[in-house]
Amino acid sequence: MRLNLCHLATVAALVASGVASAQSSGSAFVVAPGLLVTNHHVVDNCGAIDVIASDGRRPAAIVDSVEIIDLALLRVYGLRGGIASIRAETPVLLGEQATVFGFPLGGALSSTGNFTTGVVSSLRGLNDSAGQIQITAPVQPGNSGGPVLDRSGGVIGVVESKLDALQTVKATGDIPQNVNFAVSVSVLTDFLNQNNVTFKSVGPRAAIPTTQIAEMAQSFTYKIRCKAAVKTAAKPERQKPEPSKPTTSVPQKVVKEIQIALNLRGFDAGPADGIMGPRTRAAISSAQKTLGRVADGLPSKALLRSIKSIPISSGKVIGRITALFKGDKRFVFEFFDVPNARVGDLVFIDSVGVTAKIDKIKGKFAIADVIEGNGKRLRVKASIRRVR
Repeated sequence: MRLNLCHLATVAALVASGVASAQSSGSAFVVAPGLLVTNHHVVDNCGAIDVIASDGRRPAAIVDSVEIIDLALLRVYGLRGGIASIRAETPVLLGEQATVFGFPLGGALSSTGNFTTGVVSSLRGLNDSAGQIQITAPVQPGNSGGPVLDRSGGVIGVVESKLDALQTVKATGDIPQNVNFAVSVSVLTDFLNQNNVTFKSVGPRAAIPTTQIAEMAQSFTYKIRCKAAVKTAAKPERQKPEPSKPTTSVPQKVVKEIQIALNLRGFDAGPADGIMGPRTRAAISSAQKTLGRVADGLPSKALLRSIKSIPISSGKVIGRITALFKGDKRFVFEFFDVPNARVGDLVFIDSVGVTAKIDKIKGKFAIADVIEGNGKRLRVKASIRRVR
């Protein structure tokens, strides 16, 4: 059974004299002086973007907009409100408070914004998608691009979508309740870092009243309006075919394999989650330069094969295998001393050319899963090197 998401930008369309004038609205929040974050789908194909402040409208320009992570960065001059703090120093926890501020349903509700509360109900998105969190705070069309905040007012996500209720009813016979999704804070900070944005990063702080959180959010969150006009009456002229361009439509599994291969070889592609974010694109470009290729930042199966030809950048020996189990896919290893290792780190058994990812750590022992290479060649007491 496959369920779908619906984005949360409000859309209205008027047709007159052969011209379709489309207008949509969403939310955005300030992350640095003159810079706001929203969703890519809110500003996609906009002819003009306005930021609606209490003292009037201001035009906005797109600095960067990335479809695959659904984030956009806008530049606006003259805003006098606050700046959001982003909780980049500690992970989001399942069950923690999640509040949302934004401008749902266009002009039908309060012009000063709406505030809702809930919890983080999952650390993954639909179909176990990485790069998203699931929240129960109610959201509506127009909330897209607004901040998700923790109990101290730190941003932990960007509102993106909700489960498509009509499609879910058809598929299951039941109406979904508060199944909503946000871009994760790790994807957000990666996007901001790629654009060299100096944002206010915070760690865990004491809880404050929700009324104070709402007041803070209201000071740095704005309604944005997108206008686009496309001719509909006149038949479009036939265009000459453009030269073929490289495509990024490769399977998520291949992107994940590329990220793993890049990380193993010292190119920082970020988490191996199959998401083509700015960090992964930059790593691909660096690898392409190393390989003497055009640095277009685009993934492909051919590129994956070429990256694997680059020697692996292995680190120091940190332990040895003590047991094998689950066939040739999993093993236990013992640290020589307890290093600064974490779940998700990559390790390399250079004697057999096998790479694995740490799944669990308990005291001086760890469990790792084979992710690259022939696990059948593993032998007990093989040395473990930390890669990343």
